[in-house]
Amino acid sequence: MSSIKAIVDQKLILEKMEGKGGWTFARVPKTTANTGKSYGWKNLKGTVDGFKVECSLMPLNKEYWFMPVKAEIRKMVGKQAGDYIQVLLYAEIQELHTPEDFLLCLQDDPQAFEHYRKLPDDEKQKYIDWIFATVDEELQVQRMADAIDRLSRNEKLPKKVLSAGKPA
Repeated sequence: MSSIKAIVDQKLILEKMEGKGGWTFARVPKTTANTGKSYGWKNLKGTVDGFKVECSLMPLNKEYWFMPVKAEIRKMVGKQAGDYIQVLLYAEIQELHTPEDFLLCLQDDPQAFEHYRKLPDDEKQKYIDWIFATVDEELQVQRMADAIDRLSRNEKLPKKVLSAGKPA
């Protein structure tokens, strides 16, 4: 199940990077476009001056996301660098689903279950993705046990575990 949430609804100024072929973009304050993660691209849908768009935000600096605005969009809305555009962007928020077998195992360890319950959804998703990244049921069971052990000690999954796809 998913829900739609407006994360940006404001007037922003179009800017152009200097130099030949410089991008035209809008700075989106990170406080208005907080999707629960602090890194990477944000894929969104919405409108620019009423024109439907699908776009990606990427980090510009600590305060702003960089939203490229294609020439096609600028032409359709009759805007260029220096003009203001009305930006309305939505992120589709996926409801987290913890697989039943992992949930049952977690409930056997109250400390691990409580810690898991308090994690943000993106951290929970990392555990789920890592455990079920393999079709080998024995490896899934091993990963569940490792995850529960880490959760009971209030530890996060190390990046090397996530990137290698195997227990540390």
